[in-house]
Amino acid sequence: MIRLGIFALSLMVFLYHAWQDLHPPIYVVLNHPHLDESALSYWLSKRSQSRQSTQTWFNNQPWVRKATINQADSSVLVVDVEERHPVAQWQHGGMVDDAGEIFFPLAKDYDATLSTIQVPAREVKKGVTFVNALSPTLKEIGALPLTIFKMEPEGDWVVKLASNRYLVFGTMDLTKRMQVANYVIKRLHDHHEPWGRIDLRYDNGFAISKNPLNEPFHWPMIQLLYG
Repeated sequence: MIRLGIFALSLMVFLYHAWQDLHPPIYVVLNHPHLDESALSYWLSKRSQSRQSTQTWFNNQPWVRKATINQADSSVLVVDVEERHPVAQWQHGGMVDDAGEIFFPLAKDYDATLSTIQVPAREVKKGVTFVNALSPTLKEIGALPLTIFKMEPEGDWVVKLASNRYLVFGTMDLTKRMQVANYVIKRLHDHHEPWGRIDLRYDNGFAISKNPLNEPFHWPMIQLLYG
């Protein structure tokens, strides 16, 4: 009798898996405009995939920050995706999201209009801090395209804008210096002042030059801000 029970249970399991093979679940994916549908179809067609393995597949896709799968009914699974929000380009075809994570999208999804973070991987999160702090102001004055956020070999943080203009931040008090930079950029823009370099590596001020190679020319602004 026990053997018959085991046989019946085994038969039920076999029939269930056979039914699953013949009637694979339908996946409905939400909030994922960058989904590679052909790759998903290939994954699902290779063999019967468990829900957990399919969720792992989604979480391994370049644009996915997080994916969860819920059962809608007996044959439909809903995949809710939280996509990454890219804020900058990185080297070798990489992009950086707003959390400072590097990912490598397909070439067709690469956004070459974003600013560039030109630093080693270990410094990317700090680069995103610069992007988040300065981009609104740079966008407001029309200086955001082609902007490069980089760290020089000696450790100084530098932001290079179009038209050969530079913001030099150094290595210390970076948060404070980013606040000062936003203030100064807006003032220069509002007063139509030409500038080539803003050097923020001073303890109690900053220096501005018309050209990156010239001496500072706008010293009164230092007293206005800190005096």
